[in-house]
Amino acid sequence: DAQESRGLGDVYKRQVDILIQNSGPTHAVDRVHTALHAYLKAVCTSQGLEIPANAAITNLFKLVRQEHPKLKDLGSQSETMVRVLSSLSTVIDCLNPIRNHGSLAHPNEALLGAEEAILVINAARTIFQYLDAKFR
Repeated sequence: DAQESRGLGDVYKRQVDILIQNSGPTHAVDRVHTALHAYLKAVCTSQGLEIPANAAITNLFKLVRQEHPKLKDLGSQSETMVRVLSSLSTVIDCLNPIRNHGSLAHPNEALLGAEEAILVINAARTIFQYLDAKFR
């Protein structure tokens, strides 16, 4: 259910905070990607949305945006909010190459700098916070 998906997201978000504090933000980039991916999967499952095999994080976000009942009413500025959410899809899509080529998820030599890692982490946190608020 929605409570379970929030709980899962909270576990990963705490892990991200611990990694930032103990090892620096670059070490937490992979974890924030995993957290958002797992959260979106849990949201889809809790809503009975059919998840395609090997669904990427971007596909899951699109599925949630299009099918979750609590994202049907986006308020008085609905058209603009649809555009904002679509723009956030681009941010989510950027998490994949950042994770794969700029984090410690793989043996990469050129890692994100601390400032860029914080930008990525905060962008993912913004998405978490918005979805958590909508799904309550």
